[in-house]
Amino acid sequence: MTKLNYNDHTGLIHKLAWQYHRSSGLHLDDLIGEANLAFVIARDSYDENKGKPSTWIWNTLVLHLQNYCKKETRFIPLEIDDNQNQTDEKHKSKFIDLIDSLSKEAKEVIQTILKSPAEICELVNIHSGAVPVIDFCKWMTRQGWKWESALSIRNEIKNALKNC
Repeated sequence: MTKLNYNDHTGLIHKLAWQYHRSSGLHLDDLIGEANLAFVIARDSYDENKGKPSTWIWNTLVLHLQNYCKKETRFIPLEIDDNQNQTDEKHKSKFIDLIDSLSKEAKEVIQTILKSPAEICELVNIHSGAVPVIDFCKWMTRQGWKWESALSIRNEIKNALKNC
């Protein structure tokens, strides 16, 4: 029987914890702890007849971290104060200029997002505000965009918003 050594897999453990930290916004230390726990589960449940150790560990860690992130992220309702809801013309003008500076394709994506807010809100809520690139691109491909275009347009919108 193959014994799984923790030191042989620390890179994988930390890599997956870092990826889930970036996509979920949860604390890295918590995710590393959960990934270590998942490694113990993988080590104790590994059967060499079921596949390679690295595959077993990877799948166990991913499943555990996905479940942990879903459990820890919750929808936070947004309360709107009517007194603060007055539009600041300066910001409105800046935002319109930002939209005008985008490519035709990026404008179409913005329109698609605004036409289907429930889907986007679901993505945002699942990932606690930080939608991973892959999930956004998958959503765009379901809307009819090619993967390469989706990635390019997403980056264009992200960079424009950074400079706003």
